[in-house]
Amino acid sequence: MKNMLKELCMQLVKAETKQEAIKAVGNYWDSPDYWHPVGDNPGNGSTALNQAASADRSLAEKFTNIDDEIFILECLKRGIDPKGPEAPKSPKEALEMFFKVRNGDLSNISGREKTKLANRSKLIATGTKEHTNYIIQDKATGQSAKSAIHTFLALNSGNKNEIPFTKGQHTMGSTAVFGYTDLQLIVSKQHKETVDENDETADNYCFALVRLRDPQGNEENAVLEYLSPDKNKLFNFSSSSLNIMTGEYPNLYNENLEHGSFIKLYDYKMTPKRIKEGIITTKLNFRMSLMIPEISIPVRFCERRNMKIKDHRDHNMTGLKTRLVEDKANNLEFDPMYGSMIIDDEKINYSIFVFKKDSSSSYKKNESLIMTVKGQNMGSLD
Repeated sequence: MKNMLKELCMQLVKAETKQEAIKAVGNYWDSPDYWHPVGDNPGNGSTALNQAASADRSLAEKFTNIDDEIFILECLKRGIDPKGPEAPKSPKEALEMFFKVRNGDLSNISGREKTKLANRSKLIATGTKEHTNYIIQDKATGQSAKSAIHTFLALNSGNKNEIPFTKGQHTMGSTAVFGYTDLQLIVSKQHKETVDENDETADNYCFALVRLRDPQGNEENAVLEYLSPDKNKLFNFSSSSLNIMTGEYPNLYNENLEHGSFIKLYDYKMTPKRIKEGIITTKLNFRMSLMIPEISIPVRFCERRNMKIKDHRDHNMTGLKTRLVEDKANNLEFDPMYGSMIIDDEKINYSIFVFKKDSSSSYKKNESLIMTVKGQNMGSLD
């Protein structure tokens, strides 16, 4: 059984179309007893779809959650309670405390140091230009077959509300993407520092296929549900290794998942078309930088679709603010300006960047004012 589950997991990992994934699960696809509503809520479809503001913003949520889990893991490795007084009070403080990044500002470290950080968090494009799959992989806390039910497969649980340095505090980052895909694979393995000694699945790899099913019978909305033999425990198996992680170009599925997670979004409907069909190391990279202007952990962007391009190398996404502060292409009129203001007794920090004429197209569309909370784009004004 263990070998059969590992084989099924690998087939799903390497499936490059929804049809291949459905074929891999065989009779499970049409077996209702094996499908369970996410959040134990049969009416979850409207909740999941209502949070999906845009394809790029929904994808960005994945990386804010990765930042959280990497910092939580660093706390636990040092014996620090993430909710306790010794824990960092902000993402910037966490970045400085755990990774020695001065002032929590990525512009203060070298490109080599950025890449070292970015290898903890990656976005990989596979499939074709017309039908692109996005893989999100991280080397963070990871989850077990039991704990995943309350994290990846939960809704509105607020499991990080008491952790001050986290961004994704409402357990919604895993489901926003379902406005743009109807099939997602999750594979995970817990880091030893996060293991619950009462969890017999803690040392195993676990996986789940999650789908958005059309309404049936008296259902009014689509239902988000996951494939599992038990609603309280995902498919899981013991193995010395699982080579599903991606190294530097041209590698794909060549490294062991020691701890952390692998998420595959099949045939993701990224918009607009120029971003979907463009090289992710540039066009999507720049767009995601706008969605997370002050990302904590850089993301390594990896293009693995069969495309005729000159530069196949992987590239870091460091966030819009770092791109502007470094200004490698000399696109700013003058140095950035910084300050703060008080509104309703709240201190609001601001940064001002002035572009030279016709030099802003790779940084933004029409946005003139971007409002952020903990480094994440929460809205903008033209």
